[in-house]
Amino acid sequence: MSRASDTSTSTSARPSKKARRSSSTRSPRSSTPCRPSSETAEIPLEALEKKQDNGFTIRVEDGIYIVEAEWLVPILSKIDYDDYESLQYLQRVLQSSGIDQALQDNGIEDGDTVSLYDIEFDYVT
Repeated sequence: MSRASDTSTSTSARPSKKARRSSSTRSPRSSTPCRPSSETAEIPLEALEKKQDNGFTIRVEDGIYIVEAEWLVPILSKIDYDDYESLQYLQRVLQSSGIDQALQDNGIEDGDTVSLYDIEFDYVT
């Protein structure tokens, strides 16, 4: 038996994808763009822009370098301090944000304590 005869004797043929898409059971999609009505209140552009605050403060109290930055709190809450890669990520954040350089500019040395909200660690270069 040839392969062509096997396919030609099939009685339960499925409609093609194109035929299924053009089925009359589906409602046609509107091609008109969505426009806000005159009753919709306008949202100021400033509210939609992502606010980026990479600011931080460093102060030294009793030999402890205390770093404060609001944007750092959600990052710290996601760090797994038992995971090496997670700690490497935190180190990259501190370097890319300028905190590491600012600590050095403030005279930090190896072994000094750094406090980031609820965690403390010894600074190592």
